[in-house]
Amino acid sequence: MDASVATGIVPVRAKCMRAVMHRLVLSWHRWTGLTIGLVLVFMAATGILISYRSRLEPAVYRGLLCVRHARAPRRARQRRAGSAPQR
Repeated sequence: MDASVATGIVPVRAKCMRAVMHRLVLSWHRWTGLTIGLVLVFMAATGILISYRSRLEPAVYRGLLCVRHARAPRRARQRRAGSAPQR
């Protein structure tokens, strides 16, 4: 058995490799977590918008949901006025 293993001393090269792997895994874990977190936030926001769609549409599309009174066709207006239709 090696003396360094018995005493719990880790060679310098193994410490360096362990630190590099630790930084690599930590970096990968951080960016993966942030990416997945942003996707989940986007999904939550769009889900909320879809669930409140019926309440949001009147506020957003007010002009499209209100219809003005239509004018009577030209011939009907002329008949009501008592004049003959022009040709």
